[in-house]
Amino acid sequence: MLSEVLELKHWQKIQDLFAEIISANLWLINPQGIPLTIASKICTYCSDVNSSSYASNKLPDCALKAYQTSLQNNELFYQCSHSVSHFLIPIKQGDQLFAFIIGGPFILGKKETNDYYHSVCQQHGFDFENFLDWIRELKTFSHHRINLAVNFLKELACLLPTQKIDLSKTDHTKTSNLLSDSLLEIAS
Repeated sequence: MLSEVLELKHWQKIQDLFAEIISANLWLINPQGIPLTIASKICTYCSDVNSSSYASNKLPDCALKAYQTSLQNNELFYQCSHSVSHFLIPIKQGDQLFAFIIGGPFILGKKETNDYYHSVCQQHGFDFENFLDWIRELKTFSHHRINLAVNFLKELACLLPTQKIDLSKTDHTKTSNLLSDSLLEIAS
């Protein structure tokens, strides 16, 4: 069980901070897709687009589809029908799967044209002006930058199942400086 190898309340703090750094939402879920932490909601896109089904104890539709697609196709990235992306990182020790980190939404590469977004709005019944506002608020990542963020989280996640992390006994100044230095390139 993940709670045996990870202090979830401390992971929540890491998750919330990292969500702020990358300007995207993060979830930690178990292998069955049930959230283990409260969603780190930085961006309102998911809650606005999925307002009828969004709650902190349930994944929004696109994050759920990212999870399902990753399970079926073993893919790290998922682009939903709204043209935004999510990443999914499995947390494993050997062959044992403990959890997943899901991050998103974000724009991968570059934003599409207004004509393209207009067709997305027609397809999904969204108000065009509201949708453009939602899109404008999303962080755009190059493939290099999002891979840096994902690789950082992967490295951090690799530590999780091997030893219980107790951040209360950590020198937060050193940890903060290390994280800041490591993440400066991601955020820029």
